[in-house]
Amino acid sequence: MSKFRINNGYKQYLSGSGWAYTHRRVAEKQIGHTIPKGYEVHHKNAVKTDNRPANLAILPKGIHQKIHNNK
Repeated sequence: MSKFRINNGYKQYLSGSGWAYTHRRVAEKQIGHTIPKGYEVHHKNAVKTDNRPANLAILPKGIHQKIHNNK
């Protein structure tokens, strides 16, 4: 069984508790804690597999949805 996969266009890895999204883990490492409730990770360049810290932003869910609804 592979320890990595793509789900809905997002990279995932197999963690100790199941499948986890790579972009969320990278963002959490960047800020030093878990992503607060009501916030989401945004890929600035819209490439779901580009999980470089410089490409990720943690935004309130409503703002994140507005960004994607305006495209």
